[in-house]
Amino acid sequence: MPAMRVPMRRDLGAVFIYLVFVFLFSWTAWAPLYFSNATVIAGSGFPTHIPGLLGPALAAFAAAAVVRDRRMQLADLLRRSVRLPVGYTGWLLALSPAILITIGAAIGRIVGQPVKFAGLLSYSGLPQLEIWPLFLIVFVANGLGEEIGWRAYLQPRLQRIFGTASGVVVLTIVWASWHLPLFHFLAAYQHMDMATKFFGFGLGLLCGAFVLAHVTAVSRGSALAAALWHTLYNLGTATQLGSFMPIFLSVVVMIWGGTLILMVAFRPSMRKLIQLPAPP
Repeated sequence: MPAMRVPMRRDLGAVFIYLVFVFLFSWTAWAPLYFSNATVIAGSGFPTHIPGLLGPALAAFAAAAVVRDRRMQLADLLRRSVRLPVGYTGWLLALSPAILITIGAAIGRIVGQPVKFAGLLSYSGLPQLEIWPLFLIVFVANGLGEEIGWRAYLQPRLQRIFGTASGVVVLTIVWASWHLPLFHFLAAYQHMDMATKFFGFGLGLLCGAFVLAHVTAVSRGSALAAALWHTLYNLGTATQLGSFMPIFLSVVVMIWGGTLILMVAFRPSMRKLIQLPAPP
């Protein structure tokens, strides 16, 4: 038993340090927006919440750098951060939001709600940019900025502490808590009532956490695969593509994530679909 408690204590300590850093970095960056009652809108570069999105990645590297075996931890985190999606399935899952956007655009055309692709250039917290500079900024800040922290660093440790599925649920609670200041100054969130926050955002975040766990697991813990998915998904939901697209993408993610939840709940052998490689 003592031998088994050592990794547990190490993981608990790593998680605690990470949580201190991630809330410190992101919430400090967002504090001026919160206390000045600013509103962040799509297509406007100021005020912006983008710097705070880098908090999870910065917290992951900071937490890995202060532990006793920091060289091993940093090397593992770096490998997860740059590992490419694995095989056709890995790439297909990582790029699946782009496929869904294409399908959603076709459906929108049929039902009389055409998607405005020019709206892709209006991203929350960023000025109007061409698509590739916009994609690069969102991929670095919103994609890698979050996923290096949540999926590459935090989730493997939470899964070792709480179990495969429970670890994802605990991560969702942390992830949702981290988002709280955004409801005060992000225009896309300000209009939400309590029911929408809980059943829309909360349930969507839980399903999204399971989807991202699946995307990451298929590519052997690749935060880059998760970052691609996260970036493309946000381009469909945090831009001005039209009212149909966010609803369509959210519904697909809830079905996808809900299916994963049921599979891992009733068939333990399916937990491998969301199990990330253990950290050192």
